[in-house]
Amino acid sequence: MQEMERIKLLERVPVLENKTYDQLEILNKFFEFVRYRPGSIIYKEGDPSNFIGFILSGEVEIKRGKDPFSRVIYVWKSRREIGFSLLGNQPRIVTAQAVKETMIVQLSRESLEELAERHVALTVYIYSDLCYFMIQVFREITTAIVDNVNLIEYKTGRKFTDIVQEQLTAVYGAEIYRRLSDKWLERLTEYMTFVKHEQGDVLFRENETSDFIGYIVEGEIEVARRRPDGGVVTMGVLNKGMMVGMSVFDDYLQLATATAQTPTTLLLISRNDLDRLKREEPGLALELYRDASSLMFQILRTFGVITAKYLDELPL
Repeated sequence: MQEMERIKLLERVPVLENKTYDQLEILNKFFEFVRYRPGSIIYKEGDPSNFIGFILSGEVEIKRGKDPFSRVIYVWKSRREIGFSLLGNQPRIVTAQAVKETMIVQLSRESLEELAERHVALTVYIYSDLCYFMIQVFREITTAIVDNVNLIEYKTGRKFTDIVQEQLTAVYGAEIYRRLSDKWLERLTEYMTFVKHEQGDVLFRENETSDFIGYIVEGEIEVARRRPDGGVVTMGVLNKGMMVGMSVFDDYLQLATATAQTPTTLLLISRNDLDRLKREEPGLALELYRDASSLMFQILRTFGVITAKYLDELPL
């Protein structure tokens, strides 16, 4: 495949649509174009995550379980992301198999690390765009869950809040979840602000403009969404070390309402300061985005598994 043809194909990748020709020339050296014949296994459930990619053409079945008892839970088509497990450094939780002849543009773990070493600023914007797409998927998942909370509670015999809280605690307690080092956090405080909230304070409301992201230094924050019938669903209670305000990554309105349950201290970075950080300290911005993308993937997987297990779909 000629370089010009490869670059034209890269222009079709959602996370690369806004990149300049010069940037695409650089990225062309790191992405791989792989064709899969009908029936080919792209990866199996339990495999290590060694690439992230986007489907350029064809169809891919997403399956759970071991053959002959596996079941198809989703069919992904052109422009769909595949392999986000790489960002969380987690094994695959599904099997991906080509239904038709399929082309996927792939970025391996090694190539992503090399790209970060040689082109830090460009890698920051790749991570930024990946965070955008993960938030979009998260919106799909949480909407499906909120619409079906009663069904989930009926199938499990448990309160939905307890199910989510158990999973969130596991995510933040997992050794595999990489936290920012003290060195990076110290430098980040030049761009961040400490903010204190009293019990009952509302940090932001569902459908308000999203203008910051923050780490909880101390305290607890309840995150809740409204149901179609007007009721409220608690999506989880966040505490020390957890992240709040991830809607800032996709420029959409807040997904939920966040309320302080105890006196709470946050370390916040505004949208404007996040943009300034990317311009002035791309290496530091890369660490922040790596941290955020790893966490966002873990949370996506948490809610995605709930929908797959109890609603027979897995939009991740």
